[in-house]
Amino acid sequence: MNKKSKQGSEPIIIKRYASRKLYDAAAKEYVTLEDIARYIREGRDVKIIDKSTGEDLTRQYLVQIIADFESQGENALPLNILTDLVRHYQEQASSVASAMTPAFLGQMFEAYKAQQEKALSELGELGSNAMDPEKVMGAMNEAMRDWQEKQSEFFAQTMRQWGFGAPQSAQNGEPSQQAAPTQSVDEAQTAEKEAKIRAIEDNLEALQDQLKKLR
Repeated sequence: MNKKSKQGSEPIIIKRYASRKLYDAAAKEYVTLEDIARYIREGRDVKIIDKSTGEDLTRQYLVQIIADFESQGENALPLNILTDLVRHYQEQASSVASAMTPAFLGQMFEAYKAQQEKALSELGELGSNAMDPEKVMGAMNEAMRDWQEKQSEFFAQTMRQWGFGAPQSAQNGEPSQQAAPTQSVDEAQTAEKEAKIRAIEDNLEALQDQLKKLR
């Protein structure tokens, strides 16, 4: 791109043609998803509409941008969070609390960013204060493991507070049915713990790979 859309408070209007090409009406040129991602990184709001029908397609394309980042290895969100979103998305969308979904996701992502910044800061302090590379790696692994565990606990608690995973009768204000036998509860808890452990291990392995590249 050679031209830039005029800066201002109004969102950049992107029109999608029947050919599925995207056109920046202000800059008067065709753009790609990467161009749109750049607009957003620069702090601009973007609105994508169908030229023929006027349908707002912004959400669809933002999801596509995130999917493209993930497919390129730019993992912005840990696996356990993505898994929880997929697991509970339909449940929440069909519940009486569906109107709270955007607020919930916003709160969850802001909390995730805050925890991520804190963890990176702590890891940086470990790296600057220790001299032995092996000790640094061990300390970083331990710190990351602890952070991942706290993160999983935090999001599980947040999702319960917002009604994710709760029995449908409880969400409707009705008393929930009597709990299943203890054995079933134990099995469910064990499976949940194992899933969290796998997610932590996956994220830890990814971090270790990144650290090795920096050594």
